[in-house]
Amino acid sequence: MYAGLQAELPDWLDRSETWLSATQIQLLRDMPHRKEMSALVEQLWPERQWWLPEDVFIGGYSISAQDPPEVIMMDKERRRQARSLPRAEQMVALYEEQQRVMREWVPLAQFGVPDEEFVNARFLVRHDDLAAGRFDKVLSFCEFTE
Repeated sequence: MYAGLQAELPDWLDRSETWLSATQIQLLRDMPHRKEMSALVEQLWPERQWWLPEDVFIGGYSISAQDPPEVIMMDKERRRQARSLPRAEQMVALYEEQQRVMREWVPLAQFGVPDEEFVNARFLVRHDDLAAGRFDKVLSFCEFTE
């Protein structure tokens, strides 16, 4: 068993404020040195992997080549309501709903399926279920990347 470290910056750091939520805009304003931080991440981890290799990841954040499970788990009514908004507001509303799901659920384990180059597996659990040891509440997801 070993531990590894890899930096992963939010994908919205370089987006126009038009596409960001109020929270993201405030976070950007609170990070005056984000360009230097991004450069340091590129310098220290030039060959970051954004998919699941043969390793097993315990905890952390969802690593997904396509839509992560959190997108599938989003509230259908909130998604429907977001579709009626102008494009920029729709993107923000969908992002915030995905973030809500990510705050509620945590990846328990993620891994590439052995002998299946394009298949990943992921188990997610609610924070309160994890704390209470209710592993019967875990959800499993399979991702096909081809």
